[in-house]
Amino acid sequence: MGQVDPFELRCLSTVRGPDNARILCLAGEIDGSSAPALDEMISALPGPLMLDLSEVGFCGSLGIRVLLKHYAEKLHAGAAFGVVAASPPVARLLNIIGIADMLGLPPVRSVRLVAS
Repeated sequence: MGQVDPFELRCLSTVRGPDNARILCLAGEIDGSSAPALDEMISALPGPLMLDLSEVGFCGSLGIRVLLKHYAEKLHAGAAFGVVAASPPVARLLNIIGIADMLGLPPVRSVRLVAS
């Protein structure tokens, strides 16, 4: 069996969550080369959908664009769409650009250490 590329975007599983929403569990990186695959994965799952990005180490601007596109489409269709979990770098990005709350992800709390 071949080795798995840790940067390649892949679906780990799709499970049913609360309110019969599907939860798409992803791993790898979402960048310019993998954003079209993410778009296809999400498009193939009609109805309410939540994403588990806890194993996604990077999300670039094209990944954000895909998330916003599907958020708007699901909202228009009356279906839920959001992020139930994200890795620290992805959660931080979603918070910095101001869409974490919109996607249902709790804010990242930062701790500032002060030298004494």
